[in-house]
Amino acid sequence: MRYITVPPLVTLTSLAGEILRDERGDAACVSFKQFALSRLLDSAFARQGMAGAVATLAIREQLLRSEPGEALAIDDSHWELLSQVTSKPSPHAAGVLDPYYAPAILHNMVPYMKAICEAADETAFLGLNDVPATGCIR
Repeated sequence: MRYITVPPLVTLTSLAGEILRDERGDAACVSFKQFALSRLLDSAFARQGMAGAVATLAIREQLLRSEPGEALAIDDSHWELLSQVTSKPSPHAAGVLDPYYAPAILHNMVPYMKAICEAADETAFLGLNDVPATGCIR
């Protein structure tokens, strides 16, 4: 099991640090939920057939009820696929670009990428690395 701690909302900025605006003139923002759901559209999930579909549903269920600061418990095999498509997305057909991997805003997605790719395993999440083995004297 891997545990992804949901990061807070990201306000999009240009590489120069200027806040990007949406069509209403408000600061443009992307949530972890939006980013992670877009990862489930990567063709690598579909190429896995039923296993990919099951992974998509399991991850989606967790994402839809997630809030910043909460931890999502993701099956190891599902996390491996999610991590793979986050760190290196599949090429898209006919020049269609994943909107969150557009070069002008990609730097904003780093907290979300790290949250997925550096998800804690069960031992680290539960703090078991800090528990001395039975019978050990420290």
